[in-house]
Amino acid sequence: MWGFLGEFWNAITEKTLDAWVYTVDWFQQIGLAVAGAVGNLFSYLIHSTSDFFIFLSWIFSSLKELVLAITLPISYVWSFLSGFISNATKAPATPEASYTFSTSTMSIFQAIPYWNIFSSVIGISILVIGGIAIVHLILKI
Repeated sequence: MWGFLGEFWNAITEKTLDAWVYTVDWFQQIGLAVAGAVGNLFSYLIHSTSDFFIFLSWIFSSLKELVLAITLPISYVWSFLSGFISNATKAPATPEASYTFSTSTMSIFQAIPYWNIFSSVIGISILVIGGIAIVHLILKI
């Protein structure tokens, strides 16, 4: 840490003319030596403090991840049970979309002979066609 000061002290002693005669260079070298030594001291102190806090944050981050990994199954079971109980005990939601027709529309459909059987056959046909399409897509894979 004090090597910078030693290097400049050697440079300073070379800049004297006589025992009591100093040049401007000599004073500049003294300023540089003191500034370098003090700056290096603070650089070392700040760097060491920063390393200490980075190490602490790494330790606490690792501990947090370890605790989360240990408590994850408990958290999962808790959230599943709380969601299940809260949803199982409340009244079912009513759908917003209503598939009812007005009475005038239904009277037209009811006038068709065998409408109930015809609508059932149309529904089953749509399901069969959809099922065949799904099987066809699966067989292509």
